[in-house]
Amino acid sequence: MIKCNKLTVGEGDQTILKNIQFEIPSGKVGVLLTLDEQGKQTLLNCINENQSYIGDVNKGNENDRVSYYKKLPMVCNDLTGFEYLEMLLAMNTSIHTESVWDLVKSLGIDYELNVSIKKVSLYTNHCLILLASLILDNDIILIDEPFYGVDRESQKNIIKIINNLKEKGKTILISTNIIRFGFEIGDELLIMTKGKLKQVNNLFKSIKQYEINVMPLLMGS
Repeated sequence: MIKCNKLTVGEGDQTILKNIQFEIPSGKVGVLLTLDEQGKQTLLNCINENQSYIGDVNKGNENDRVSYYKKLPMVCNDLTGFEYLEMLLAMNTSIHTESVWDLVKSLGIDYELNVSIKKVSLYTNHCLILLASLILDNDIILIDEPFYGVDRESQKNIIKIINNLKEKGKTILISTNIIRFGFEIGDELLIMTKGKLKQVNNLFKSIKQYEINVMPLLMGS
């Protein structure tokens, strides 16, 4: 679970987040839709405890672990993708190893795992970041722009990993400025404009209905 109550960062003309309130239950996907890059990054940093703030950020059980990877760790740059995943699997021996490799194969990234991770494609990079959260069994997963820069088929494969994490009861918050993904994968929509946020439950029956309701909020009208 992630629950923010009266979360504020900055003051006066320097206010970045203004009285933010929302809740994402465990086992649900929240999609943060915004064109406000500074506000987005600040909110994710607050949840990850990398930013001071006024208000409350409740993440359920105090032992729940948060993962927030914007890119792969630089200290692992010289590892191959295969070595990187093997290292993660060694850190959590309770996970079913064969299921991870089956998922890797279904994602179509196995052919790139023999090169260093600093040389892999953007799509494989995104997949390795999400696989790290899956293998390490983190409870709360923050994902920044996982669909950026990859083709539609690759985006569908990334959704496959997200759904895998959701089925395991993880709390997931994804930020994106590609609006359709709110409709496609979000249980809860967090629409941020100029540091203010409105939560909308995704009960829309069609993409048209979704856009009619969401776009005015996103544009601040």
